[in-house]
Amino acid sequence: MAIDLRLRPPYKSFLSLHVFAEPVEESIPSSGFEIAPPPSVKERSMELLFQEMDEAGITHGVIPGRDAIPPYCANTEEDLYDLAREYPDRFICLPNVNPTKPKAAFEVIERAANTPGIPGIHMEPGWCDPAMYPDDPRIMPIYEECLGRGLSVAISGGGFLGPDFGYVNPIYIQRVARAFQKLPIMVCHGGWPWIDVMLGVAYRCPNLYISPDMYMTMEGSPGAERWAQAANYFLKERLVFGTAYPARSLQQSLKYFHTLPFKDDEVK
Repeated sequence: MAIDLRLRPPYKSFLSLHVFAEPVEESIPSSGFEIAPPPSVKERSMELLFQEMDEAGITHGVIPGRDAIPPYCANTEEDLYDLAREYPDRFICLPNVNPTKPKAAFEVIERAANTPGIPGIHMEPGWCDPAMYPDDPRIMPIYEECLGRGLSVAISGGGFLGPDFGYVNPIYIQRVARAFQKLPIMVCHGGWPWIDVMLGVAYRCPNLYISPDMYMTMEGSPGAERWAQAANYFLKERLVFGTAYPARSLQQSLKYFHTLPFKDDEVK
């Protein structure tokens, strides 16, 4: 059984996100790897998604909210909370905090902290307007507030999050992790393509948890085995499985994950 750290369901305003855009085959990164979208994506079907989760042995999906620049778009906060209320046994929801909107950001944090079942928040600094680095001074009060309220922070820190790859350089996340050493921080997309830098940062910062998601679970993705090697060495308890569905199907992700060179069967 598994938990999928990064999953966006075909639900209400989530369908406005670029990963559900038409045509599906051209809108998701996996199409470049000749991977067909799963039926639940083509049909925009929650029922089919649950079926695919069951078939893959995925018990829960962690749902990061989004408030990003076009064409990546946004889901509404209310839809995310509706999702959490309707399917508490399926989804763990992380409302999105947009650091360019400080008043709204603290309101999101307050609501999350006062809502049972909401363990943290999600941010995508590189897709803000203007784009921001994770250690931007304007974001520091947000980290401080989350720490004080007992919330974890998930940061999309890899892939194409920003005008260039400099915005996902893990060094910026290292500065945050060292400034807030008791704050649990999840790095979605695993700092890709800065894989070795991300591993070095994770080695130095034990409050970092790494989810390479599609960059580790997509067959042929460069460097996927490097995270497995790190799990064999020091990252076993902090390497987190994710698919980035709908960019990657659940079963395909798990199938490739099991081919990676983990030494400990418990990791698989």
